[in-house]
Amino acid sequence: MGRVDGFHNEGSTTMITSDPTVLAEVFNMINQMADDWEYSGEVTEGTRFLADMGLESLDLVILGTLLQQRYGQLPFAE
Repeated sequence: MGRVDGFHNEGSTTMITSDPTVLAEVFNMINQMADDWEYSGEVTEGTRFLADMGLESLDLVILGTLLQQRYGQLPFAE
């Protein structure tokens, strides 16, 4: 069975969230950043960062940093 971390169940393509406001804010951040990316499609819950959008590791680091700044938590804090 995959680990459920509040956003994604490993081994599944289904997103899990308990707060629609957080999800909307994250989509807003991604859509603002999408202007710098070559991806022209709509970002939805089913959009995959690497396979669909073709993001590179630096793009993921930047997005992670923005999320950390917004929510004040490290994504992998112990």
